[in-house]
Amino acid sequence: MIRSKEMRIFQFIGVIILVIGTAWMFSISSDGSGAPAYIEGELVCYGCELKCGGPTSNTCDYYEHKGVIRDAHGDFWYFEDTPVAKPLIQDESLRGKQLRVYGKINEETHTITVDRWREL
Repeated sequence: MIRSKEMRIFQFIGVIILVIGTAWMFSISSDGSGAPAYIEGELVCYGCELKCGGPTSNTCDYYEHKGVIRDAHGDFWYFEDTPVAKPLIQDESLRGKQLRVYGKINEETHTITVDRWREL
C-alpha cells in the first residue's frame, strides 16, 4: 500500500505534468497569431496573377494591384495591412523582385504580419 507522503508526491508530480502540458498546448499557434519566421519569394501582383497569369501594366479590372509573395512552391502569401508592409502591398517598383520577408506567419490563412523585409 502506498503511504500518504508518497501519494502526495505522486499527486504533486501529476499536477506539474498537467500544468506543463496545458501551457505547451496553449503555446501552439492555433489562434492564428502565427510563429516568427520568414518567407522568400517573388513579389507579384495578386490580381494580375489571377487574371492574366503574370505581370501586366494594365489596371486589374476585378482586383486592385496588391503585392503578395509567391514562394518557390507557387503558393501566395498575403500581408497584414501594417505600416511596415505598405511598400510591399502598394509599391509597384518592387514587383518582380526576390524578397525575404520576416514576421509572424500564419500557415492556415497564408498571411504574414511583417516585422521587416529585404531584397535578395
